[in-house]
Amino acid sequence: DWEHFVIDGIHYLTVANSRSSNSEVFNWNGTQFVSLQLIATKGAHAWEHFVMDGTHYLAVANHYDNPTYSLNSEVFKW
Repeated sequence: DWEHFVIDGIHYLTVANSRSSNSEVFNWNGTQFVSLQLIATKGAHAWEHFVMDGTHYLAVANHYDNPTYSLNSEVFKW
């Protein structure tokens, strides 16, 4: 799953990586999206950006950590 969002004119793209222990956040440098940050996830299935009271958040749906599907998802203040 990919999630695009814009904060203060800067374009970001997150990718939920279900096959790795890290998901990645990219930002647009004017020519291409470049890696900005790796975030530890567990079989990430989806990202969602939302704004509440003017503050930006990213939520990730963790899906699987061998052998369990019983995981907490996380919300990050961005």
